[in-house]
Amino acid sequence: MMKNNLAIQAVKSFLCGIIISCISVCPLSYVFAGSASSGPSTSKTYGGYSYKGYNTTYTGMLYGSKFARGGTTITSTDVLPAGYGGVSPKLRDSSGNVVASSGWTYTSSGSSGISITANYNNFSGTPAVYSCGSMRCWSGSGYVTVTLDNAPTLSDYTEGNPT
Repeated sequence: MMKNNLAIQAVKSFLCGIIISCISVCPLSYVFAGSASSGPSTSKTYGGYSYKGYNTTYTGMLYGSKFARGGTTITSTDVLPAGYGGVSPKLRDSSGNVVASSGWTYTSSGSSGISITANYNNFSGTPAVYSCGSMRCWSGSGYVTVTLDNAPTLSDYTEGNPT
């Protein structure tokens, strides 16, 4: 009888652990919902290095608050020295007004790219927004600023409301 009680107690403890784990982890899947849409990439070669840049528009909801982000990414098939590639993301509303932006951020030594976002935390879902950042490439004697194609416009995330 004592063995049965110990076995039952072990099973109860195990099941309680699983339930507590599920309660702790499962709500996280409902905390974030979002959408992202990237624009066409632009490829350039300067100073012997190949660069590719593109913009991405993000919209979503996190802990019940809507947000929008404009992301700008630069990548290279080469390992870049520090500062050889840079991005400056901007997020505009459908009227063309800048609603979020970030200054220039450059690659660190030994990297092959960088991606930075400009965050718009007061986003209500309208008007629609799009990312329109730029990249900078080192030419050997100075920076060349390349305006990247806009990412598609998003008005809200497309998944169900998590709250």
